[in-house]
Amino acid sequence: MNEPPNIDHLTAHSDGDVLHWLTNETRDERFLDNIFAELCLRLQRAGIPVTWATLHLMILHPQWVGSRMMWADGMRVVQLKRIDYDVRERPEYFGSPANEIHEGATEVRENLERDPALGRKHAVYDGMRAKGLTGYVAWPLYHTLGSQHIVAFATDRPGGFDDAHIDRLSKLLPVLALVSEIRMKNRLARTLLKPMSDRMPANSFWPAPPGAEAGRRSARHFSAQQPVGLDLERVGEYPVRGFNDPIELFAYHG
Repeated sequence: MNEPPNIDHLTAHSDGDVLHWLTNETRDERFLDNIFAELCLRLQRAGIPVTWATLHLMILHPQWVGSRMMWADGMRVVQLKRIDYDVRERPEYFGSPANEIHEGATEVRENLERDPALGRKHAVYDGMRAKGLTGYVAWPLYHTLGSQHIVAFATDRPGGFDDAHIDRLSKLLPVLALVSEIRMKNRLARTLLKPMSDRMPANSFWPAPPGAEAGRRSARHFSAQQPVGLDLERVGEYPVRGFNDPIELFAYHG
């Protein structure tokens, strides 16, 4: 994670401002957790009463099936939690918002102010009520090739989110999906390139650009100079021969 979001709390933002920022002004931020935290702050400034939010990401990792970013009102950075592979086998998974979305729901919306006996029955909602939250909504976040993640927002506004709030939040989903997928693939590329760079010279899969002496540099040195979030624009200076995807490259080289 990089530095906490730098946002002017005295400036109000419109929906258009938030969408413009997400589309055009996040390109230099490599870390998705920073983007998500700032998004929540900007939503508040735009008049959407978000007081709690989560972003659930399925990841390619041998130990964890995913990770969760959680933001709450007053936080400048998100909390990160890894999710174990057996989560879908646990009793608390069944009936959860994530379970509903994985089963095909395109939206999960819950009025937390009404009689609990009339609503969904799950400890997740009980916990939200205990925190004073009044409304909740979750959506699938679609990435390419059928990959699906989850984003959720909650509020403590009396009456919960109204329909206009829901509509305004939902319009951000396509851009949030793109922004989050780019950061996830940056991280995936970094993960896949690191073991190769430990044992392969740069010119074995990065041809030297014309006029440069990049072929003399080792891949180990190149990798060591990169921050945790790999900048794919930098990697683009060294095109991968014959491979269009980091996974394909990894599968070939082992």
